[in-house]
Amino acid sequence: MPTVLVVEDDPLVLEVMTRLVREGGYDTIPARDGREAWGILQRGTRPIDLVLADVVLPHMSGTELAAHVVAKQPDLPVVLMSAFAPEDLVRRGLVLSHGHLLTKPFEPEQLLGLVRSLLQA
Repeated sequence: MPTVLVVEDDPLVLEVMTRLVREGGYDTIPARDGREAWGILQRGTRPIDLVLADVVLPHMSGTELAAHVVAKQPDLPVVLMSAFAPEDLVRRGLVLSHGHLLTKPFEPEQLLGLVRSLLQA
């Protein structure tokens, strides 16, 4: 069963996203910020098949995390989530050069459909 690393700093949203992905048929590993997620990926104790991360995170943004992931594991898909439109993220200095962007709010089917398509590619 594929494993998704879910990265979100809001505990309630992290719980909901983790449950949603798990109910979609995937194993999950939760992380509360980009630095924690990067540590999980570097340790490599469990294979990760996809990273699902909020863009705005403490310690390391989702876009920074995505850049690190692409540099180390270019074939590992990354999905970034944000309530901001792409042009607003650019104005905030967050570069979206890596990963797929899912704009909040989104329907569970949108998220799971994207995850399925990336994991089957």
